[in-house]
Amino acid sequence: MPELKGTFTGMPELKGNITASKPIAVVAPFQIYAAPDDVPCDVCTGRKLRAAKTCLTCLASYCESHLQPHRQSEALQRHKLEEPTGKLEEKLCKKHQEVLTLFCRTEETRICSMCVVAEHKRHDIVTPEEERASRQSELEKRNKEMKKLEDKEKKPNELGTIVRIERFTEKKLQECQETLKFLPQSIERLWLHFTEVIEGPKKREVSKAEELIERVKEKIKELKSRDIERGTDSLQNLQSRDDLLKYFCPLTLDFSTAHRRLHPSEGNKKITNIRKVFPYPDHPDRFEIWPQVLCTEALSGARYYWEVEWNGEGVDIGVTYKGIQSKGWGMNCLLGNDDRSWCLYCSDSTHSVWHNNTKIDISSSPCHRIGVYLDCPAGSLSFYSISDSTTLLHRFYASFTEPLYPGFKVGANCSVTICPPDQCVLSPL
Repeated sequence: MPELKGTFTGMPELKGNITASKPIAVVAPFQIYAAPDDVPCDVCTGRKLRAAKTCLTCLASYCESHLQPHRQSEALQRHKLEEPTGKLEEKLCKKHQEVLTLFCRTEETRICSMCVVAEHKRHDIVTPEEERASRQSELEKRNKEMKKLEDKEKKPNELGTIVRIERFTEKKLQECQETLKFLPQSIERLWLHFTEVIEGPKKREVSKAEELIERVKEKIKELKSRDIERGTDSLQNLQSRDDLLKYFCPLTLDFSTAHRRLHPSEGNKKITNIRKVFPYPDHPDRFEIWPQVLCTEALSGARYYWEVEWNGEGVDIGVTYKGIQSKGWGMNCLLGNDDRSWCLYCSDSTHSVWHNNTKIDISSSPCHRIGVYLDCPAGSLSFYSISDSTTLLHRFYASFTEPLYPGFKVGANCSVTICPPDQCVLSPL
């Protein structure tokens, strides 16, 4: 900034500003030490600074100072940087120790470049960004289809107005006919001619309208029954197990519903069928014939996730409305055998899902830990196999109209354990 301290009577001689011409020191960017919840810089010694970026190529995190080589070096600028993350092992392939930079559409899982040559040869491989864009495009397309469907649903209402007008007109004509019975024959003949002129076209148009209403209703029924959500998977197929655990819901077995051959243990977190009848007291909700049990939690209006481990020959894992039948030999007492319950059957030889007494077989390797994700706002129920990776087994779509209760059917000499969220070590098969 110029400093004016002199008085001049004419044009002064121009001079340089010595103060302004002095070099200005460059202030280093403000940096913060890493807190316990922050991702620290992997290069800092002593007290570490908070990381500004994580390099997926170097597999290391850098503070702003140690990040400068990546910003200045042309070779390092080609490295892939992202927001700091302390879980780099989750971005590595457990088999090849390579970064998971690709997505296999065939098996719906993230893979590395080595996996393409080995286990995923000839599979449909894309980048996660391409898959996300494809899913987003498909979702927008489905939303447009639903908008068209809603527009078609409005059409019968408009055509229904025509039918109501026709009925009103017919009523008024009948009233006029009653009046004209007392008029001379000439006027009556005129009336007959008049009715022929207006009634013929009117009846033809009303008939066409009624036929169109029926066709539109049938089309709406067909579109609603079609599973238009199939293949869209919303973008949640790209979720990791950690993403699902954000919605973890602790569950507790409801002892008052347990069949008398089922023995609860571990604080009502484990149920075992040991083929021994226990003298449990009578209860309206206790399963009388089938070895089943429900949980106490009523789930509705939000997103929930839980995991269970099973052992034995075979179990059913599912959810149901409160009104499931608990007495008698009826098949509607079983999970998945009515329109009010959904379940996954697991054994060492086969997997299948059931709803409304309809079975769908699933091609999957045996897995003894199952994750269940209930998304009430989206109207979906998903089953996952949990091992070294998280694999979607099946997803139901439904409009849930009542709270849902997790439940299990436990075969002879089988057990089901509700897993706590911190139980990360998986049991062997």
